[in-house]
Amino acid sequence: MQYEGFPGEKGRAPQFLAPNKIIKTTNLPTLILFVHPRCPCTRATINELSIIMTKCKDKVNANVLFFTPTGYPDSWAKTDTYYSTKLIPQVKVYFDRGGKQIKRFHALTSGHVLLYDSSKKLIFSGGITKSRGNIGANLGLYSVIEKIKANKEQKVTETSVYGCSFTKKKLI
Repeated sequence: MQYEGFPGEKGRAPQFLAPNKIIKTTNLPTLILFVHPRCPCTRATINELSIIMTKCKDKVNANVLFFTPTGYPDSWAKTDTYYSTKLIPQVKVYFDRGGKQIKRFHALTSGHVLLYDSSKKLIFSGGITKSRGNIGANLGLYSVIEKIKANKEQKVTETSVYGCSFTKKKLI
């Protein structure tokens, strides 16, 4: 139980969303979720993402990037978490080969969510679960929903991220 409540590392995300070959921006807020496909904690994050997408239908450009180590085929990342994510309407799913996007956005832990408003300014950085592998009411989930619905310049909200590290060799 102690491990469940212990957050992962969180890097400093870019304050503005720059042009990107993978993530196409729109006039909507842009959500980016970084996932290690073999992190059991991230299943809860995908559940919370489905709640966000239900409550914010047609109001957010949602992108989920699945880490794939250099030299591994995409099939390595096609876990139950991947297939669950593909079932969520209006979510775009990509493979992050070699973790290039993870490095670009300084994501250190699976389940890290970034939300940029329609002017491409960072308004949320953190997790959307209350602890590792646990779903339910939490600040991250509600902050993201409210920020998407407001879609205006706001102070950045930061929450802890609960998931497995991208930087630990044993996961790769």
